[in-house]
Amino acid sequence: YNMSLYEYLTTQSTSEFIRVMAANYLSKSGSDWMTYVQTNNSGTYNNQWMVVDMKLVNPLAGDNMTKIPNGTLWVYEQLPGPYGRFADVSHVLRDNGMWISYNLPYFPEVYNVSGNEAMKEQYGSYFSYDKYARPEIFHRQAPSITDLDGMKTMMRYNRYWNDTFSLIPDCDKCTPNNSAMLSIASRGDLDPYLGDKGINMGVLATLQQVGQQNLGAIDAKITSWTMTKDPDHLHGHIICGPTLGFENKLPAFNWTSLASSPVFASVPRQGLPDVYNFSWI
Repeated sequence: YNMSLYEYLTTQSTSEFIRVMAANYLSKSGSDWMTYVQTNNSGTYNNQWMVVDMKLVNPLAGDNMTKIPNGTLWVYEQLPGPYGRFADVSHVLRDNGMWISYNLPYFPEVYNVSGNEAMKEQYGSYFSYDKYARPEIFHRQAPSITDLDGMKTMMRYNRYWNDTFSLIPDCDKCTPNNSAMLSIASRGDLDPYLGDKGINMGVLATLQQVGQQNLGAIDAKITSWTMTKDPDHLHGHIICGPTLGFENKLPAFNWTSLASSPVFASVPRQGLPDVYNFSWI
């Protein structure tokens, strides 16, 4: 949101995907990865990168410091120019039992300089790091997760029609008052088309954050310590397509049913299936 950062973009740099691949191949630790990935920062495709050093993890150990020692989890938040930040955040994982990420900067200085703080002050809690739908739902649900199936449900979670945290914030007169975008696995196709009516839906809708849009969670990927123990058979569980189910109130994503939508009608989809009703593999 801070347009002034674009002046730091430069062609004397290396594209993000090359820097990431190089860091993956060259690194022996999380700190190595952070050093390599920021070299020749292009300032493009800025993300929060999370690197877990699985060889350090020992969930069978007796104490938390041994289970998750320092150096286990490093996080890098890239911005153009000199404003990126990285650090060992193993203590967060160790102390909280989880590290959660939801497309907002963790480091306060990155959050501020990227313009999120200004957006929060102007438009409300949707732009808050910890007081909008996804962090609130994660913190509420996470303590109950005890196995892989529970994690699968968490990463595909969306009960927007009756979830308190899916209420559109800072908008008392919104109709409907819940949004399918305000959940863990968002479904922008399930919200009503607002068109030029956004101004009547409150300030969030004017930003096209809670009306129908071709945006949302399109897959999930999960692995575990056990799955990574055998280096010759690294594997995980994956699923393709927007979330579905949850008391049959989330239909499978269907291109045909959206054919008349101004939001979806012009979206090219050559080679894609019409209906996304897939299972975990």
